Amino acid sequence: MTKINTYHWKELSLSKEYIEATSAIYSEIEVKDCDLSSILPFFASAFLNRDFLEQYQSFTISISAKNLIDTLLENYKIRNVNSSFYLLSMIIQKEYINYYELHPNMAKPLHKDFQNERKDLEALLDILYIKLSQGSDAVKSVSIKTKKAITINNFFVVNDVLDALIKYYRLNLKNFEKRKQKLIEDTNSIKLELLDEYQKWLIIKGLHDYISKNKTMFGSILNEHIRFVGSFIQISQIPVNKSHFEVSITNGIDSIMSNNEIKYLNGFLKRQKSFFVK
Repeated sequence: MTKINTYHWKELSLSKEYIEATSAIYSEIEVKDCDLSSILPFFASAFLNRDFLEQYQSFTISISAKNLIDTLLENYKIRNVNSSFYLLSMIIQKEYINYYELHPNMAKPLHKDFQNERKDLEALLDILYIKLSQGSDAVKSVSIKTKKAITINNFFVVNDVLDALIKYYRLNLKNFEKRKQKLIEDTNSIKLELLDEYQKWLIIKGLHDYISKNKTMFGSILNEHIRFVGSFIQISQIPVNKSHFEVSITNGIDSIMSNNEIKYLNGFLKRQKSFFVK
């Protein structure tokens, strides 16, 4: 018999850890029973992949969360797509948690080097450009740090090092700008300590754009898009404001989003540049 992989609903505890709560009542839903056509456009807008759909055949959702999603959709006159939004809630929850749980490891030296690769590579490429454009004697020395700093001043050795790097990166004056752009694009551009917040930004931006583009489906709710998005992600246990997460899904839909959280979310949507390494 084929094993059925089930994703289990998780809740963010007061200790800021995601746990599979065992005390709540859950409903299990099969992925094949969800109408994917209504949510697949969201995948592209939020840069989500389809790993969840390939990995899991079913998922559980707390009855409280399920009822809140039903109420949210009814309030916004969104009908006949409830199961799609249950599934979407699971997908974005899992996607966010993957990055949220990586966060404690982001301070390790190797991760910092990975984050700073772009900046240091740009500096190295600038030196190689000087060598290519100004000649062999333009760079006077190369310094390398092991247990102590070692500076190489010898003309021939310095040029051997630079020529080896130029060959390794396949650089010449004619292709330099194009190669530099490609090399830089292949490095990480996101601040690793903000990966979870950046993923949340993608989810919020994608969901907001998705709702906004479906006016005929979702009715005239332009002034309420932010409230809808914020309510939906918090029902999914993704905090609008990570540093002030205190939301209960047991007190009804009206208690989920405060005016301060709506204001915060409006500002959060404009923060894209803050996630990138400068």
